[in-house]
Amino acid sequence: MAYIDKRTGYRKIRLDGRHREEHRLVWERAYGPIPPGYHIHHRNGDKLDNRLENLELLDPLTHGRLQRLNAGWRFQKGVWQKRCRWCRCWKPVDEGHWCFSPNDGRLCSGDYCSSCGDKSEVVQKMEALTTLWVLLKLREHDQERRTRCRGF
Repeated sequence: MAYIDKRTGYRKIRLDGRHREEHRLVWERAYGPIPPGYHIHHRNGDKLDNRLENLELLDPLTHGRLQRLNAGWRFQKGVWQKRCRWCRCWKPVDEGHWCFSPNDGRLCSGDYCSSCGDKSEVVQKMEALTTLWVLLKLREHDQERRTRCRGF
């Protein structure tokens, strides 16, 4: 019985009491066992397109690079770079420019570079204060209107 794993997005099949990813089974049926540590990559990015011509065997380093390219990264002058959503500048992916998790060393939800991440928090707080100020002014205006209406 086949199903789609909600966590990973891959189609899985129960085979011999184990849940196996379909793309790995397709590869193994055609080429034999997958070498330890290697990945099966979907060329078109569709995790459910498990046609053999859409699959390729990649070492972890190459597979990681392809996934980064698909996530809006670029490799320029020997350095991986990511574009900041706030300032729109390409910044090297390193601890000086981006936040990394202390637990596993992965990039924290990296939409903003380190300097812009602080700015975005300030801007969010300013927007919240502005919204609060507008609501208070509307309330004040509404109270004035009610007072004027009662006077007539």
